[in-house]
Amino acid sequence: MNNDGRKIILIDDDPFVLESVADLLTDYGFTVYPFNNGRAALERFRDEPVDVVLTDVKMPSMTGIELLKKVRAINQETPVILTTGFAEVEIAIEALKMGAFDFISKPFQFQHLLHAVEKGVQYKSMKLLEKNYRLELEQTVTRRPRS
Repeated sequence: MNNDGRKIILIDDDPFVLESVADLLTDYGFTVYPFNNGRAALERFRDEPVDVVLTDVKMPSMTGIELLKKVRAINQETPVILTTGFAEVEIAIEALKMGAFDFISKPFQFQHLLHAVEKGVQYKSMKLLEKNYRLELEQTVTRRPRS
């Protein structure tokens, strides 16, 4: 499966999860930028746009919920998928209300995770197409001679 090098920021403070998920997503053709904390990931996000942010909820220094808020403040169109080993319904509801794209419980089935990431990449692609179409339409209307 080729995803044309689509870019994903992956954040998890568990080194095993970080490495294994990064390896699996890379095997499926994604370009993965792995981080063990939200602060470093956020700096990368500010510097280079990505298609999806995939982050753990419970992390030291910056939680996944805090990261979600900061990503939303920078870019509304990038899907943020949250993962957690603590399947708390309240956290999931809060995250979805704040604009999370999906919420996945650990241990996750990789096919479910992969599907969520692919869905997120497609969503981002469609949002960019829509944005470009609107800009093109506005330019066409502006250039059209008035009668």
